[in-house]
Amino acid sequence: MPSLTWSLPTAVLIVVCIKYRRLNWFFGGGIALLVILLKGNQLYEQSHAIFQFGEHVTISAKVGSYFKKINHGYEGTVEVLAIDGQKLNYFEQGQIRLINSFPLSVGDEVFARIKLKRISGWLNEAGFDKESFYFSQGWLARASVIGDVEVTKKSTSLKTYLFNQVSSDTSTLQHRGLIRALLFGVRDEIPKEIWFNLQRSGLGHLLAISGLHIGIAYFVGYALGLVGSRCSKQLVWMPIFLGCLAALFYAWLADFSLSTQRALTMCLFNVVLLYSRLRISVWIRLLSTLAVVLTVYPFSFMSSGFWLSFVAVAVLFYVIESTENNSILLRAVKIQFSLIILMGPVSALFFQGISLSGFLYNLVFVPWVSFVVVPFLMLASCLSLVGVGSGIWQLSSWLFKPVVFATQFATYGWLPISKAIWLILLSATMLLLLYQVVSRSFVPLLSAILASNLAIADLFKSQPDWRIDILDVGHGLAILIEQQGRVVVYDTGGVWLGGSVVESVISPVLTGRGVSKIEGLILSHQDSDHAGGKGILNHKYLPKWVRSSSPSSGEMPCESGVSWKWKALAFDVLWPPTMVSRAFNPHSCVIRVHDLESEHSVLLAGDIESVAEWLIVRQKGELLASDIIVVPHHGSSSSSIDKFVSSVQPEIAVASLAKSNQWQLPNPEVVNRYKKVGANWLDTAESGQVTIEFVNKSKKISTLRNSQSGRWYRQMLRNGVE
Repeated sequence: MPSLTWSLPTAVLIVVCIKYRRLNWFFGGGIALLVILLKGNQLYEQSHAIFQFGEHVTISAKVGSYFKKINHGYEGTVEVLAIDGQKLNYFEQGQIRLINSFPLSVGDEVFARIKLKRISGWLNEAGFDKESFYFSQGWLARASVIGDVEVTKKSTSLKTYLFNQVSSDTSTLQHRGLIRALLFGVRDEIPKEIWFNLQRSGLGHLLAISGLHIGIAYFVGYALGLVGSRCSKQLVWMPIFLGCLAALFYAWLADFSLSTQRALTMCLFNVVLLYSRLRISVWIRLLSTLAVVLTVYPFSFMSSGFWLSFVAVAVLFYVIESTENNSILLRAVKIQFSLIILMGPVSALFFQGISLSGFLYNLVFVPWVSFVVVPFLMLASCLSLVGVGSGIWQLSSWLFKPVVFATQFATYGWLPISKAIWLILLSATMLLLLYQVVSRSFVPLLSAILASNLAIADLFKSQPDWRIDILDVGHGLAILIEQQGRVVVYDTGGVWLGGSVVESVISPVLTGRGVSKIEGLILSHQDSDHAGGKGILNHKYLPKWVRSSSPSSGEMPCESGVSWKWKALAFDVLWPPTMVSRAFNPHSCVIRVHDLESEHSVLLAGDIESVAEWLIVRQKGELLASDIIVVPHHGSSSSSIDKFVSSVQPEIAVASLAKSNQWQLPNPEVVNRYKKVGANWLDTAESGQVTIEFVNKSKKISTLRNSQSGRWYRQMLRNGVE
């Protein structure tokens, strides 16, 4: 990110562009650059201000969002106003995510001793990107309260009262989580199964308060205003006024979250355009809206919700403009069909799949939620404000029953999409769009160009003989060994309440590569950070075999002396000497994988400790030599003794660990031992996913963070570690 001093010449460029019309083409670029410079440097200043006094600080802050339930308390957004008694100016006041033992109310001003933590997420070729998500939301750090929180100014706002009243009135209802999500944007009480089914049916967008819901609110207000405007000519303005008021009310309910602010900006800007009587095309209006939103919220483009919202709006404009003479029913069918076709590449990009049944679900339930559920919830909210809404919430919950029942069957219509298929899908969609705007005589040429691009890309992409990926899963281990499109998994990473490494990382990576079943699964030992996702992986990917040093029913043994071949690779088990009933760290399954043709080798050491290492060196010392080692026990001082490291003599040592972990791993002495024997040290905390590709006699090492050229926002959030 260039320094703020560049904003002055950028402003001069903008003035010159205004004066000389020939330079108008540079005007938009100048505005964009100025916005990025101002907002980017503001975030830098806010990040510096938040951490200027260290990690343990006392803050005064204002609560800016509803607090949601998490595994160990409640979490919400607060705006930091002062640190250790020093007030921050407006330019320095940044937002952080605060974890507390009890929920705080929107608008509360609090005083608390906290422990700050840099935002550091996992970075893999697919899966959830925590750093990008936090940055797109404007959150610069996480913090946990130490001790008690003093609420210096209790919020007495109407919004807080309504939130508490609705939460109380719906506390015993079956679908209270869906009610809270649609009204306030709080989704922490939606059961995991229901949320999963909604996503697979293509209805997940209905629970994100975005352009659709703000538009519905405006429509409801506008319709009420039309009725009122019939009473007097002087009330001709009433539809617009009530429409804007209803949109503001809905955004207010959702606490003006970032996505809601974007949607509200879109709505109000289009109202201004519509009633300013400017004669502009639908596409100019759409692009103008896009420009305004990105000017106000320049980093919104990093949010999947932003793209889903805008592409959906663009599709709606496209279909509505081209179906003016159709009936309402036919237009609705065409809109839903077009959304499925044209939104397919976007859905596949962010969710790695498309819903084949989404057409039917959206055709039925988008109108149901839009014109029945949402208006009814708004009515119930208004009644709750005056204390008479408790009875009507039961009916509100019943309105969700058809949606919940129907989406149970959505999984059968979900089609996973790999990266290769996504490219084809994107090309086909582009061709479909170009077909509408270019001469039909050019269509064969365009088809040939797209087909040749795909063929050339596939031709020049060299496929390795085999590869190994040490995934970035924090303090845990998950490794993929891939050969000719087939995959063996070594360890599954951890599991937690409501999620797992398998679902968050392994599954997205395998789906992106087009892998629906795996060849085999090896479990080093039974600790949860290595084998926590075993059941999920077995259920979803049906491995042909499972090996473990403490095998359950149907699993194969992993003990010293066992070996097998898989295509061009040989697997030799070096430890443990015998099977055990429950495998702990010392009983980890240590395997040497080597290429029978090129002799490349990788040593997978699990979590073995010094005693086991000493015994392995004594019994199998001559078999340990390997080009690459996945460092035992995450680089802990209890492992990687000198004799073991000297026996392996690796060229590359890779450790799987979390950034800023509580155990202070990797141990500096361990790192030095590997460097002394000439090994190149890598770890997932600093490098993200580590990939080694083997082609003939050569090997190629790549790390995901290095390949992304140390993006400035990641450096800022992680304190410039790249």
